Amino acid sequence: MSSDHTQVRLQRMEDRLANLDDTVAVLASVDNAGAKKKIGRVLADPRMAIVYHGVQRGLNQPQTAAALKARGLPYADQGSVSRARETLIDEQFLKREGTKVVVQGGWEPFGIEKALKKSLRDSHLDDL
Repeated sequence: MSSDHTQVRLQRMEDRLANLDDTVAVLASVDNAGAKKKIGRVLADPRMAIVYHGVQRGLNQPQTAAALKARGLPYADQGSVSRARETLIDEQFLKREGTKVVVQGGWEPFGIEKALKKSLRDSHLDDL
C-alpha cells in the first residue's frame, strides 16, 4: 500500500471512531437513569461489590471467598462466589474472556465505582 492510501484509510478509521464515540456518548446520556438504577439494584449488595472488586483486582474465587469471610459476610464460599460472578455476567457487569472472568467496560460514566464504594461504606465494610 502506498503511503497516501494508508493515510486515507487511517483518516477514515479515525472518523469512524470519533463518530462511534459521539454515538456512545449520546446513548449514555439518554439511558443514564436506567444504567444508574441497574447499578444500584445489582451492586447495592455488599457481597456483589466485593465480588466485582475481586474480579477487577484479579482475585480468584477462593481469594474472593476469603475476603467475604474476613468481612463476616454470609455465603463466603467458592460456590457462592461462582454464582455471584454468574449473576454479574448475566447483568453485564462482568464478561468471559476465554477461561477468565473480567470486568465489562463501559460502566464508568454511570458512576459504578462511586456506587461500589457507597455499598461498602453503607455496610461499614472495608474495600479490598
